Amino acid sequence: MGMLALGLAAPGGGVQPGEVQIHWGKWEPPPAARIAVQTNLVEIGVVVRDRQGAAAGGFRAGDFEVLDNGKPQMISVFSEQKPAESRATGAATLPGEAHGTAAAPERAPEPRSIVLWVDDVYATPFSIQKARLAARQIIESLADGEQVGIYTSSATVTVDLTRDTEALLAAVARLKADALPGPHELGACPLFDPYRSFAISHHVDEEVRQRAILQAIACRCPGGGASPDERTKDPCVLMMPGVVDSDAADVWTQFRGRAAAAVENLIVPIRRLAQAPGGRVLLMLSPGFVTGDMDPQLSRLMDTALRAHIVVNALNPEGLSTLNEQRRQQLITSGLMADVSTATGGRFVQNNNDITGVARELLAQPEVSYVLGFGAAGEPDGKTHALKVALTRGGSYHIDARKAYFSAPPEPAPETPQVRIDRAAMSNAPLAQFPATTRVSARDPRGGRYTLHIDTQVGVHALKFAGDDARHLQQLTFVTVLENAGGEYISGKMAVMDLQLTTATWSEFQAKGIKTGTTFSVAPGSYRVRQVIREAVQDQMAASYTPIEVK
Repeated sequence: MGMLALGLAAPGGGVQPGEVQIHWGKWEPPPAARIAVQTNLVEIGVVVRDRQGAAAGGFRAGDFEVLDNGKPQMISVFSEQKPAESRATGAATLPGEAHGTAAAPERAPEPRSIVLWVDDVYATPFSIQKARLAARQIIESLADGEQVGIYTSSATVTVDLTRDTEALLAAVARLKADALPGPHELGACPLFDPYRSFAISHHVDEEVRQRAILQAIACRCPGGGASPDERTKDPCVLMMPGVVDSDAADVWTQFRGRAAAAVENLIVPIRRLAQAPGGRVLLMLSPGFVTGDMDPQLSRLMDTALRAHIVVNALNPEGLSTLNEQRRQQLITSGLMADVSTATGGRFVQNNNDITGVARELLAQPEVSYVLGFGAAGEPDGKTHALKVALTRGGSYHIDARKAYFSAPPEPAPETPQVRIDRAAMSNAPLAQFPATTRVSARDPRGGRYTLHIDTQVGVHALKFAGDDARHLQQLTFVTVLENAGGEYISGKMAVMDLQLTTATWSEFQAKGIKTGTTFSVAPGSYRVRQVIREAVQDQMAASYTPIEVK
């Protein structure tokens, strides 16, 4: 194999050491694309509770029925989970296999790994105070071997899983309500908060919308709407429903970004907890916030927790709520906490003033739970699917299970520079994003074989360089492919040239270009040479095909 060689006429004593470094090796076409079968596995956490609310066990896959948008699904994955068991004993079984809970010997529960996720973005000072009390109680009553981590929705307070109670208590003391922009800061009349802006823009609370319209009329239509008759004639009054709808959509867009960030900051500790040993429990302490149009994020969150056997519990530290309007809001703002706790076998508690007592109870994992899985039919459709889990056998039971999932199309893998280079090397298309010329010649016949010379010149004057006045930085990648006349691959070489040029050398290259050469040993015949060059600063490419007859 011939090496890539650098040919140039450099000023003075030539190119100095370190200005040009070349790494080279063999290039081969990437493996042909393989046909992959995507199972689109949907996993569902299930807790079966008896009349007293206790978790019930002893069920098999055949005892459950799963509906996806009302259509029955075949359960292909079935697992019974117990806190006292290791992850190995909770292995999945197929529906036809026997599943007995008495086969595994009794063992002491593994020490738990606990994450406290405190919502400091939507919290009030009152709820933060309650959350601090609950967190202190939990930290000060840790059992031997247990570890706790603290994370917040703003990501301003973070303590990784640890047994260091002093560090944990110090973090609890730093918790405070983050400054969510108030309605008055958004400059709208009427004033919008996250719930009102979402409820109006998504048509989920007409009473809130009508009140906002009346407020808008009072703010923006002086003298308008003094009587019912005037309200049907005043042009300003007639415009207000559309104005309110538009303003609400604009304000929700501002609030939504912060809500999406809070959800992402919940996924972070779930991923961390997935790596922890023992039982895994996450306790959310939050007054709730609107996540009504974030189905892809929420589905990803639930999938991550389910696959790592993480039980998510949720507690609203605000205490009792008595106003009807507040209760309507809770149906929307508590959706995340209710859904993720139900989906993972946990519990969600609100309207309870015994915050510390309830928090301790919520940290207990259900004595037995199940994970069911089925392969969704067809291609992902980018829609939310309703799920329903029921028992096929009699008995007075209540089922806590995931209610929906988002059928997300797979995200395309990011295209790397190497992928672009490989694709160009296998293509016939010319590229000329910067000037480059390639000449191919056959020389020096010996013993029936010839040396094929491939000489390339790159127009450096057209390339941008990074760096400063002292050093001019660039990287060039060369791929040279030898094919037969039918386009079949014979051999290939790749070289990476790192340039850290002084101003003198850079100026010389600007005038004369960079010349490179490589060789192949060939027998007489018809060939094609594909030359691909990529420069890294602007990610541009040049490519050419050169046929040659060797005889």
